Amino acid sequence: MLKCTVDFNPSAPGELVWFQDGQEMHRENSARNVWTKTLTKADNNGVFVCQLQHKTLQRWKWSMLSCEEEVVLNVQYSPHVSVSGSQTEILEGDTYNARCKVIDANPDEILLTYWIGPHGKIADNATLMLWNVTRDQRGDYTCVMVNEFYNGEQGNGTASVMVDVQYLSKIALTVSPLINATVNDEITINCTVLDSNPKPYELRFSLDGNIIAEDFGPSLQYLIPSAKANDSGTYKCQAFTLFYNGVEEYSLSEYTIVIRYSPTITIANTRVTADIGDTVELECSVNSLPPSVVSWYDPGNDVISNKEDRNEDDTVTSRVAIIVEDESYYGIYTCQADNGIPPIARQTIELAKSVSSSTIAIAVGVAGGGLFVILLFVLIFCCYRLRSNKISKVITVARIERTRTQDPNLKGCHVMLT
Repeated sequence: MLKCTVDFNPSAPGELVWFQDGQEMHRENSARNVWTKTLTKADNNGVFVCQLQHKTLQRWKWSMLSCEEEVVLNVQYSPHVSVSGSQTEILEGDTYNARCKVIDANPDEILLTYWIGPHGKIADNATLMLWNVTRDQRGDYTCVMVNEFYNGEQGNGTASVMVDVQYLSKIALTVSPLINATVNDEITINCTVLDSNPKPYELRFSLDGNIIAEDFGPSLQYLIPSAKANDSGTYKCQAFTLFYNGVEEYSLSEYTIVIRYSPTITIANTRVTADIGDTVELECSVNSLPPSVVSWYDPGNDVISNKEDRNEDDTVTSRVAIIVEDESYYGIYTCQADNGIPPIARQTIELAKSVSSSTIAIAVGVAGGGLFVILLFVLIFCCYRLRSNKISKVITVARIERTRTQDPNLKGCHVMLT
C-alpha cells in the first residue's frame, strides 16, 4: 500500500496523483491519496511519484503550491530456483543425480539449500545424488533455497523433479486347491500383478516350457477342469515389461503341481511253474502317487514279506521269494497296492507245478503209440483199397476178353483167369 498526504488551503484545493515510472496510476481529489498495490519482484527498483496538482489556481501560482515526492522501491522476494539433472526415468539399481541453482533472488544471499524427497529431507546442499535406486525412492524431489527479508522473515524458493524408477513386476501365483490335488479334481491357477512400473504388456502361463495361456490384463487365470496325472508339472507365470530404454525383461513366479492318483499294477508273467524244493521269485511293478503300500498274499490269503526297489520313473518293484516245500505252495498269489486313493489295486500270479521229464516221456510215448496205430490203420486201408482196385481191373479185362472171343473177327484170343 502506498500512501500520500499533503496540507493545503481548502480555498485552493488540489489533486494527489500517483505515477509509476512516469505513468499515471491513481488520482484522488483530496488531501490524501491511498493507493493499494500488490508488489512483485518486477516492481523492484521501480520509481513511484506522488504529485500535488492545483488546477483552480492561476497558473503562475502552481509552482508555489505544487509539490511531489519520489519513492524508489526495494521489493524483496524469495529465490527463483531451477533444477537440472540426468534422465528422470531410470531403472531400479541405477544412479540418479540432479543439481539446483538460484536464478534470481532479493536479497541474493542464500542462507540454506536442501533437498526433500518422498521420505523427507535427504541432502543439505544443492546436489542430489541417489545411489543404487530402489522402487520405494520413486517420487518427487524438491530443492529448497532460503533467503532472509529486511524484516527477519524468510523466503523459500523451490523447484521439483519427478524421479520415475522403473522395475520388474512383482507377481503372485496362487493355486486352488493348494495341496492334495487328485485325479479328476478341478484346479484353478491365478497369476496376479501386485506391483509394477511400467505395467507389463503381457502375462503368460507355461507348463514345462510349453505355453498354455497368455493375456494382456493385470491378471491371468488357467483352469484345469478335470485333472489328469500328466497335468503334474511346474507351472510358470511370466510378466513381460518394456522399459523406457527399449529393454524387455520378465519377472517369473512358478509353482509345482503334483496330481495324486490311485495305484496301477503291472505283472510281466502271470503264470510261473516250479517243482517242489525249488525257489521262485514273484514280481509286480506299482505306479502311484503318493507311493503305495505293497502287500503280497499267498493262496491261503496270508501276508508274505516282500522287498521293494524304487525305480527312476518313480514306480516301485516289489518281489517275494517262494520256497516250494510241498503241494500247498501251489496256487494264486496276490500283489496288492494301496496309497489311500481308491480303488485298491490287485493283480494275481499263478504258481503251478512243473511237468516232470518222465511224465513228458510217457506222454510222448503214448502220443507216439497212438500215432503208430493211426499210421498202421491208414496203411492197411490203403492196401485194401489198392487190392480192390486191381481185382476190379482184372474182372473188367476178363469181360472184355470174353466178348472178344465171341467175335469171329477176334480169332486166336483167349482169357486166363487167375
